[in-house]
Amino acid sequence: MNTDRQLYQGERFFSPMEEARLSPRFRKELMLLLHQGQISQLEAERIINGALEMSRTEVGLKELMDLLKEMIQDPVRLSLILPRIEEDGPPTFH
Repeated sequence: MNTDRQLYQGERFFSPMEEARLSPRFRKELMLLLHQGQISQLEAERIINGALEMSRTEVGLKELMDLLKEMIQDPVRLSLILPRIEEDGPPTFH
């Protein structure tokens, strides 16, 4: 099957609207968190919905971190998730 949409870790396709609004880094980090079991499928969908409700034309890593802080009420779990994303830093180009 040939498709121009990328399948992330066998978890989910992003719709064309989601691909246009959510930065590649947002999508990658969110699916990585989901694949590693750090967030649930329901939490991921809520984060995507929250991102799409924002008035920004593109939702990036900062907004992902803000949404994670808003959606995840467990401070211990959040303290394990956020530093990993922050340490990853911006993508580097070689």
